[in-house]
Amino acid sequence: MAADADFLPPTPLAPAATMTPSPGSWVGARPAARLRVVLLTMGDEAATVTMTDAVRAWAREVGADLREVRAGNDPIPAITQAIDMHADVVMSAGDALVDPLAIVTASHLDQPFLVLGGELAEPTQNVLAVDWAGAGFRGEDLGQAAHRRGRRAAQRAERRRRLDSLTPSLRRWRSPRGGAGGPTSPGCAVRPTPAQSPTRPR
Repeated sequence: MAADADFLPPTPLAPAATMTPSPGSWVGARPAARLRVVLLTMGDEAATVTMTDAVRAWAREVGADLREVRAGNDPIPAITQAIDMHADVVMSAGDALVDPLAIVTASHLDQPFLVLGGELAEPTQNVLAVDWAGAGFRGEDLGQAAHRRGRRAAQRAERRRRLDSLTPSLRRWRSPRGGAGGPTSPGCAVRPTPAQSPTRPR
């Protein structure tokens, strides 16, 4: 059973493009019977373990033929082994695989790859990446994808909101002395800028 029609955008995705499926559009979608999957893993980080467990559970649920390859200190031999198994798709889990996959995948365009929780900086047409907030590693030189930057922006917005919530109190703060702009008349309302405010959230 395929995903709903609105799972994919109406026009084909350009190379390195991103998309956000409509919520619920994947409900009921199942792969072809006995889909051959190789799960390539590296590292013992909590996120890697979680994704590995999730793939195993999914494979049991849909009846996929799942094989696993675990990479050691040098991931290239493990990636080569996974490719040589000629699976329908090679799934990867682990930030440490992102850079090596970026090197290898372009030379094996007939092998589909699904990168979980990460992105290749310059993916070829055979690579699909799935990431989300907190899981979008793009390699040592690029770090996390925009999800993390978006989270930092949200944190800054939250700090601004908290600062703005202090405005009524700041308007009632009266001082015989001014801020950086010079002295003010006694009794005037003083509203410090964020840089001046002694109560600025950190």
